[in-house]
Amino acid sequence: MRKAKQSGYIMRHRGWWVLRYRERVGVGGEIETVQRAKRLVPVDAQHKTKASVRDLAQRELEPLNRHLTEPLRVTNLGDFVDRVYLPFVKQQKRPSTYRGYFLMWADYLKLRCKTAWIREVKTHQVQSWLDEIGREHGISRTTLKHVKNFLSGVFRHAAQQGYFDGANPVKLAEIPAFAPNGAETKPYSLEEIAAMLKVLSEPAATAVATAAFTGLRLGELRGLTWGSYEPAQTKIHSVG
Repeated sequence: MRKAKQSGYIMRHRGWWVLRYRERVGVGGEIETVQRAKRLVPVDAQHKTKASVRDLAQRELEPLNRHLTEPLRVTNLGDFVDRVYLPFVKQQKRPSTYRGYFLMWADYLKLRCKTAWIREVKTHQVQSWLDEIGREHGISRTTLKHVKNFLSGVFRHAAQQGYFDGANPVKLAEIPAFAPNGAETKPYSLEEIAAMLKVLSEPAATAVATAAFTGLRLGELRGLTWGSYEPAQTKIHSVG
């Protein structure tokens, strides 16, 4: 059955021309129809009437009316990360990496950007998220770089799976200049590590040894489980 072409409804709202329309989306993996609203342009001397913005509205609706996107590939950022990206990381990466990503999403990003429609995210939105995280949490530039890298990986995977088209919106975002660099650290020497292990009791000794000899980041250390451990493979050489 041929699907009806929709023209949407144009209205003025708080100094803007706004297009309201229906769209079939796949939030939660189930197709449903939702009401959408998108700002077109401010009401100004060039755009005084509905007729003056009708072409803009049609350009917005064209991909929808041509059915260029599968509804199950139209979703918001929260649904994609929880339902698609984090399960992918859990399956493909180390448990410690998954744990670090899960905490980063939960602590810094989820409440801030989960409702953003993934196909519509722009660089200025990503920049505002990074700025807000830096101000509200006071974290270092290094941690913010990890947050940015996480988001970049989300959009890269979204593009690979057909949930996003175009340039990665995270690429041109910058780490806020006001974010602190963080205190400089120096590695402990083997002698210093050995001295600590001599005086520490368990489980502190094991924790320090793990941190010292694996080179894992703090988030990865927090996410370690026994399932992460893989004993070294012993090679047996034949003689003869």
